[in-house]
Amino acid sequence: MLMDNQAKVVSHRVGAWLVEMLWPPGDSGGGPKEVRITPHPEADPVEVNRGITTGTLRAIPLAQTLTQLRGEAEAEQRADSAFQQDREVHFERPVQRIRAAVEADPKPGRKGRSDAFFLAVAWAYVWLNHHWHAPNPVQQLAEACGVERRLAANWVRLAREKGLLTEATEGFPGGELTFKAMKMIDEHEQRA
Repeated sequence: MLMDNQAKVVSHRVGAWLVEMLWPPGDSGGGPKEVRITPHPEADPVEVNRGITTGTLRAIPLAQTLTQLRGEAEAEQRADSAFQQDREVHFERPVQRIRAAVEADPKPGRKGRSDAFFLAVAWAYVWLNHHWHAPNPVQQLAEACGVERRLAANWVRLAREKGLLTEATEGFPGGELTFKAMKMIDEHEQRA
């Protein structure tokens, strides 16, 4: 059940010894790939001089560690699943709305776009910035919507001007949904 792609190092103190175990990625069904046993920095030198005994080896908690790692892997899977659901609701749906609006009316001209459109822009932008930690959320938004970066940057600017997105620190991506935006989201969810 260990599902991540990186080996894990797990350390335990067993008597006078520090036991470090390298567990392979994926569930090997067995034990660690490597075990390194060294004197613990706080160990009694007399115990260290006795050497590693069979009792020390038997005391290494292999089964407990495997159970712990499996539990962690399952928790990570649940977190990944929740993240995917969050992504679907707070990023993919707004992006679908943006794409549909752009496809329906690629150049709206003077009439411009609706507040609902800019709400979707602000919502997707905030999600990219806070949850995806995108280094350039405007570029990510542009790519997701299939438009040029310049156009997505203009949408974000207009969302701020319409009071749906707070200002960011100059030169840095950022901003939060405003009270007005949150109220619009609540109204939209009540209608749905």
